[in-house]
Amino acid sequence: SDPRSDVLLMAYHYRDFARYAEESPMEYPAGTHFAYNSGATNILARILLTALHEDREAYLSFPRTALFDPAGMSSAMLAPDASGTLFGSTQAFATARDWARFGELYLHDGARDGVQILPKGWVAYSATPEPAGADRGYGALIWVNRGKPSSPQTRPSPEIPEDALMMTGQFGQLTAVVPSFDVVIVRLGESHKRDLAKDRNQLIANILSALPRP
Repeated sequence: SDPRSDVLLMAYHYRDFARYAEESPMEYPAGTHFAYNSGATNILARILLTALHEDREAYLSFPRTALFDPAGMSSAMLAPDASGTLFGSTQAFATARDWARFGELYLHDGARDGVQILPKGWVAYSATPEPAGADRGYGALIWVNRGKPSSPQTRPSPEIPEDALMMTGQFGQLTAVVPSFDVVIVRLGESHKRDLAKDRNQLIANILSALPRP
């Protein structure tokens, strides 16, 4: 809603999202304050290009060769910004079934049909709340439902299981992984309600109430 916000300046005034994020001044020392932001993921997308020795052909095909094809996600794609760097933070497209296949990786420690796709241990790491924002429920690029270690009852969404993991879109899109029910829930509908989190949690709770625990 603020046309001067960092995210809108980055999205509509700059060709290179990652460069904008990298050149933005730090407001807090690293690890002392949590604020969800797209810029961090854009920087990670740029780091991947560096790791691939600036080989743009290999870089643009990397998501498909390293993740989408092994996971069976034939429809999935990531879009680049105007500089040719993958957004990382947004513009990820796939069918509901392919988002479900992605969620299944988080049910099986990053493996599919016995083949390890995500690094071993990545799921457990990503499901660990970021220390400065434990009460906000964010791990490594995924929303989690665990509260502070000293007070687990403070988990962000008490109406759904503590082990739930969630990937969410700007307008209510959802891929939720609930290991205790051995289930992945996907929603692609668009919503502009103010309290999307409340609706999301209720949807998950309603679906789980109709399912038996394994």
